Amino acid sequence: MHIADMDKGMLGANGIVGGGPPLACGSGLTAKSQQDGSSHNLFFRGRRFRARHVAREPYLASIWKLPIIFCSRE
Repeated sequence: MHIADMDKGMLGANGIVGGGPPLACGSGLTAKSQQDGSSHNLFFRGRRFRARHVAREPYLASIWKLPIIFCSRE
C-alpha cells in the first residue's frame, strides 16, 4: 500500500481513508505553480468519494484548473 517511487513521479498511497484527493490536489497545485507540464492521476473507490471531505477536491481542482485526472471505480 505504501509504495512510492519519486524518480518515476509516483507519490504512492496512504492508509488514511479518503486521504488521496487532498494529496493529489497538493501535487497538482505544485505542478501548476512550477509549470512543469505534468499531469496527475488519482485512482480511488467511488464509495469513499461521497464523503464531504473528499468530494470538494475535484471541485477545487476544476476551479483552480489543476492538471489532475480523478479515476473512480465503484
